[in-house]
Amino acid sequence: YIDSNNGNDSQDGLSQQQAWKTIQKVNAMLFKPGDKILFKSGCRWTGQLHPQGSGAEKRPICIDKYGKGALPIISQENLSGTVITLQNQDQWEIRNLEIDGGSDKSAEVVGGIRIEATTAGRVLHHFVVSGCVIRHILGTVKSYESCAIWVGVPGWDNKNGLTTGFDDVLIENNRIYRSDRTAILVWTTA
Repeated sequence: YIDSNNGNDSQDGLSQQQAWKTIQKVNAMLFKPGDKILFKSGCRWTGQLHPQGSGAEKRPICIDKYGKGALPIISQENLSGTVITLQNQDQWEIRNLEIDGGSDKSAEVVGGIRIEATTAGRVLHHFVVSGCVIRHILGTVKSYESCAIWVGVPGWDNKNGLTTGFDDVLIENNRIYRSDRTAILVWTTA
């Protein structure tokens, strides 16, 4: 559990009463199959989420909200890059978050949710992005990687790109507001 108002990173994060406070704490942890990363409804975080680990078949790692109220918001504000990144990982579900790309960065790549394989050399399985609101993806229109939801293999023409793919990708019921270059892109040449 993560609660930006009442959490504390010195706690264990295993209950609402022992919630963590920051994204940095989440980024420092290695998650295992079946784990849940739950952000408190109505709370807001600034930064970029890069959780570590992979799930297993029928035991994905889930990012979701808990509690009633507005979707939890993660905003990168003035930071460059992507709000949520999964890299060379599989068996993940991302649900019920509001993702904000922050300020206009017209000369840079800006992303909302990025699922990428850079060195996997294999098929990555099971990704769900559902019920999210993604806004203000205000990056360069010169790069297809400025994207609200991006699933792919950068450098598709190199050795890894030719041997890497994705299976079981579900993107549903998301709302995207203002993504300068691309809303949703799923691609690989494998």
